[in-house]
Amino acid sequence: MTDNKAMALQRLEWLKDDPGNMTLRLDTLTLALNNRLLDIADQLIRTTPESDRDNPNLRNLSGLLALKRGDAAAAIAHFESLHDAGIVNDATRFNLAWCHALEGRHEEALALLSDELAEALPQAAALRVQTLHTAGQFETAQEQAKALMTVHPEDRGLMAAISTLALDMADRSLALTSAKKAGEHPDALTTLGLLHLEANRTEEAEREFARALALNDRQARAWIGQGLARLRNGFHEAAAQDLDCGARLFGTHLGSWLAAGWAYFSAGDLQTCRARFTTAMDIDPNFAESHGSLAVLNLVEGDSEAAERQCEVAFRLNRQCFSATLAKSIMLEAAGDTGKAQALVARAMAHPIDAEGRSLGAMLSGLTGGGAGSVIFGANPLH
Repeated sequence: MTDNKAMALQRLEWLKDDPGNMTLRLDTLTLALNNRLLDIADQLIRTTPESDRDNPNLRNLSGLLALKRGDAAAAIAHFESLHDAGIVNDATRFNLAWCHALEGRHEEALALLSDELAEALPQAAALRVQTLHTAGQFETAQEQAKALMTVHPEDRGLMAAISTLALDMADRSLALTSAKKAGEHPDALTTLGLLHLEANRTEEAEREFARALALNDRQARAWIGQGLARLRNGFHEAAAQDLDCGARLFGTHLGSWLAAGWAYFSAGDLQTCRARFTTAMDIDPNFAESHGSLAVLNLVEGDSEAAERQCEVAFRLNRQCFSATLAKSIMLEAAGDTGKAQALVARAMAHPIDAEGRSLGAMLSGLTGGGAGSVIFGANPLH
């Protein structure tokens, strides 16, 4: 048993004899939360006498417990009760904004992340940049990032958020410099990994992704990057599992589901490949690459009529659709030979197959890159 857990349990025993001692209860609750002793924290809240339930500090700590348990909606209720009661400070505003961001309620989060709060708290500055980025307000996020990095030039969380944004804005110089300033922050390590991957330095990329995931195994971008690196190195099954994990964390990011599908294709699991392509199609039936990817799969499985139909739809949606162009190329070259069709797709993974010199691997990197935003916010709640 750790010293902190033993201390918390000892204080629980003392509270049995003095349940109304709120100073002891709140100190013990803070100790439990700081050390992720969540069951002890829950017990402390549940056994609080009814007369002390409206204590503002208890409400705040109850919100923090809900957050640590992954229940942002319950946390919002606790923090809003403080807000409604007029008990408002920078920590409460930030915690409430963070909850809204976790729930995807970008407007509500940004309404709380005022200029004053972002300048006062580097955590709020980072969250503001992340939320604008995730909401797709790239230009505004870029403007805010440039202003806030002069206010908090040494904050690693803010620099990590800026590195992710800069990568999606194709500002590789800023992405690199801000990532280096962020040190061991998992978002920054992921940015470095993606920069290595873009330069085809797959070993260096995998090393950075592994470091990022050791710090935060819910880093969607790191899973995607690691999967793409492994796919390039021929580790198809491991790549498929990594890309699957990243796609599930992103949720509705089409390129991630398609990349996972192609990894399963490369691993020879066509059934799971189809399931991943279908997931992308279900998310947005108007994305051309989903139709084109299914066209290639249909060809390999010998259904040329279905492939023709998918290509027609893909080209109606986007005349430059890469996967549909690949499908048409295979139709002409394979002429109904499914074995040859599969060999042509394997070749396309590594070698240029169109007039622009693109490969399927390059197309996958593009699909999973810019615009994915950040799913897991890197700040911590304030006590």
